[in-house]
Amino acid sequence: MQNNEALIVLDELVKLANIQDERMLAMRAQEQKSGFINPHLDTAIRVHKDLLVSIQEMRFDLGLDEYKRRTPREQIAAAAEKEARLQKQVYEAYEAAEKIFRRRLSGTRNVADVARPSVHDSETEIN
Repeated sequence: MQNNEALIVLDELVKLANIQDERMLAMRAQEQKSGFINPHLDTAIRVHKDLLVSIQEMRFDLGLDEYKRRTPREQIAAAAEKEARLQKQVYEAYEAAEKIFRRRLSGTRNVADVARPSVHDSETEIN
């Protein structure tokens, strides 16, 4: 759809929204006058809300309004980047712990390989 055609559609949607707004105000006035809730007003409000959202989306798409929130794609990318950073930190912490354990193990002797004097050794035995 060309930009000009889109603007025509947008204008028509705005006209429909204005009509819907007038209808809602009239229904609300009737509701207040009668003292009873009109269940059709709830439907009219939902339709009006959907129409306003459609108008705003179209305004964003046409570049008439600036979209200041992140798009879902940007949110997903940001979450993935955060998860990648967290995974990297976990990996680095694990790697550091492994180095510490390796250093500790190489610095200690294996207890089974160490010769211990016997308590019955002739030099240490008390007669």
